[in-house]
Amino acid sequence: MLPEFIPINMQIRLTDIDAGNWHEAIKLELAPGQEHFVASNIYSLAEAFVKPEWAVYRPLAVYHDVEMVGFAMYAGDPASAKNHYVQRLMIDQRFQGRGYGRAAMIELLKLIRENECCEEVTLTVNPDNTNAQNLYRSLGFEDTGKLHLGELVYTLRLNRAHGVGD
Repeated sequence: MLPEFIPINMQIRLTDIDAGNWHEAIKLELAPGQEHFVASNIYSLAEAFVKPEWAVYRPLAVYHDVEMVGFAMYAGDPASAKNHYVQRLMIDQRFQGRGYGRAAMIELLKLIRENECCEEVTLTVNPDNTNAQNLYRSLGFEDTGKLHLGELVYTLRLNRAHGVGD
């Protein structure tokens, strides 16, 4: 079955996870076989609210119109706002293959870019997740050749004058 047509200019909205939408966020699921690509949303929320360590985490719901289609989370280091980290990006299995992941990542990068001090965005990706690797490369991320906890490390240098990335 082919996915429904989604217009190129689809409107994706990122909103903070709060008391009104957290339950919906933890019900989002990856497709079978993808579970090892990204931590569960409930784990991510626990990480954000219980175990902040060095970073300030911001968990976000990804909406298309009024429907939650995914979950994202990024982190910034208050001591050095030059670097931000995309901790999670997942699209529910019902909505995969429609362009929501790309649109959500673009919106996430716009949000991160609002921090005028941010110069670089870093993320990690499972070596088996070729779809995510292709997405990140298409948005200007570069593979650093490094591994972090068994995952590939990608970075995007922000071009402060011209848009999302170089």
